Amino acid sequence: MATAVVLAILVVERVLFGQSLSTAVVWLGLTRTTTRGFAAGIAIGLLLLVTPVYAVHAGMALKWYPRGTGLLLGLLAQGGVAEEVLPVRPCLREVPFLLLFLSLPWTLASASVALAAATTPPLARLYELGGRSIWPRALVHFVMQGAIIVPGAVTVRLPLIWMLACATLPIWCF
Repeated sequence: MATAVVLAILVVERVLFGQSLSTAVVWLGLTRTTTRGFAAGIAIGLLLLVTPVYAVHAGMALKWYPRGTGLLLGLLAQGGVAEEVLPVRPCLREVPFLLLFLSLPWTLASASVALAAATTPPLARLYELGGRSIWPRALVHFVMQGAIIVPGAVTVRLPLIWMLACATLPIWCF
């Protein structure tokens, strides 16, 4: 699915906007990242792993998602790469997110918008630090989704703690 998203965006860039493949690849951030950007992405990812570790030590129930190891690769492709490439072109971004927002319960939609607003500045900084490459952001985005989905939070409190951690911890790195 992630490959299909990336290929579709590259086709749109070529057909609708007349960009060459090499220009589109660079413009979308599918380029090599800087060492500093990659290191910052790893640091933020490790910092975010504190939440599931805290949950285990606090005695909160976690249940490993069935076939969770295989799910991690899918989350990296979808939650990391595809979701970081897709919002780059504003005309492709507004309609899908608006439809998603309108389909969610208002509490979840509001929390999602608040989380997106809180994570935008550090992820934008990470994009610049990485030499305008999506890879450090994709790594952080993957950890934001994978570290809570795969262990499977059984308690209600952990997702709320997780959202708070995702909204605040990345900012501390900058």
